[in-house]
Amino acid sequence: MRHAWALSLSALVAFLVPCAAQAQHDYWEFNVHAGALAYDLGIDDDDDEDNTDTDVLLGARLARHWESGFGIGLNGDWVVADKFPFEFEGETGDLDVNLFLWSLGLDYTFPSAGIANFFVTAGVGGATTSIKDIPPNDEDESQTDLLVPVGIGLKIHNDADDPRWALRIDARDNLIWRDDIDIVDPEPMEDSTELENNWELSGGISFFFGGGPPEPPPPTDSDGDGVYDDRDQCPN
Repeated sequence: MRHAWALSLSALVAFLVPCAAQAQHDYWEFNVHAGALAYDLGIDDDDDEDNTDTDVLLGARLARHWESGFGIGLNGDWVVADKFPFEFEGETGDLDVNLFLWSLGLDYTFPSAGIANFFVTAGVGGATTSIKDIPPNDEDESQTDLLVPVGIGLKIHNDADDPRWALRIDARDNLIWRDDIDIVDPEPMEDSTELENNWELSGGISFFFGGGPPEPPPPTDSDGDGVYDDRDQCPN
């Protein structure tokens, strides 16, 4: 069931993309956003504690979009993880954890005559987990795992024809193939890789550059009499 949401999203894209025909324009998008990420760190310790949590996410995006509705861009997020209590051989301490998500993504924006546009996105990248002050010697540990983010979203533009900024909302599942971080025994564990769903909900503001309203089509003269159709009383 964990893959049902991603499969449904893929089917939606395959169905809707060929139906899109409304022209858009080329532009750059710079986005800053904040939100929440529900994640699982995959940390093993003596007590086998639950390492799931929800924390604040901060990030930015830079993307290039084309008239076809497709776009490609870079995304980076920083999750300010809480300090996790840790016990090892009777000694307790706190783990200072930071999570960094970075990816290259492809998205498709569905054309709309109004100010609101829905989009779908998917990408590939890495999820870096950084752990500091691991007892008993206050050591540091860092690990990077495969990240595949998939999601849907909505942009609400300030103008339908020539937007300069928009409010952007994203809902994503950051799929991470995570190797368990065994801070008790640093030796790698066999078959320790697991697929984790890390749910993200974020909102922010996007700024657009290098774009403009689509150019109007050139005037036509169907009968070739030198008078354009919009002024010709007998265009045929």
